[in-house]
Amino acid sequence: MNSTPKVGHNIWGVFMLKKKRNKFSVDDKERAVLKIIQGDSTYRSVARDLQTSHRLVSIWVKSYKLYGKPGLSLRNNIKYTGDFKLQLVMEMLNCKLSLHQMSVKHHISHSVIATWKNKYEKYGASALFNDKPRGRPPKMKNQAKKNKESSFLSENCIDKTIHKIYNETLLHSFTLMLDFYCTQLILFLNVFST
Repeated sequence: MNSTPKVGHNIWGVFMLKKKRNKFSVDDKERAVLKIIQGDSTYRSVARDLQTSHRLVSIWVKSYKLYGKPGLSLRNNIKYTGDFKLQLVMEMLNCKLSLHQMSVKHHISHSVIATWKNKYEKYGASALFNDKPRGRPPKMKNQAKKNKESSFLSENCIDKTIHKIYNETLLHSFTLMLDFYCTQLILFLNVFST
């Protein structure tokens, strides 16, 4: 898989196309870590071969040294409680640990921990307890769809009726004004003709 940025051309010149994100299996991570531990490769050479960051490779090595092979799989699909999030953020702040250290210690992606920390710093502890629903909202049922359509039709009908009344009123007002001005013009002409 080639994930290096590709260079493209257009009429405005050269531009960079978006880099594709790599996903690595636990076995790929383990092979990379073993190369480093055995002294066959450096962090940077393994990272270059995998087209990823040497910092990410160093996280894999630390996780592997602490937890073995299970340490290479992060637990990102778990729903964490607000208490756990708060406890983790407080531990991070009180012990002055980095995101990467917390990630290795708790087997949680550093980006997830960073999100919790940012919420805590911006909105306080209560923000860690308020979770928005995950995933795409369910599609509407047929009944709800019909209700929405009938609601739209009745609103549309009301709008058309209001628009029609407005236009008729406007036309009637215009006709009355035209009659008034025509009458005034006739009177004016009669005054000057005599």
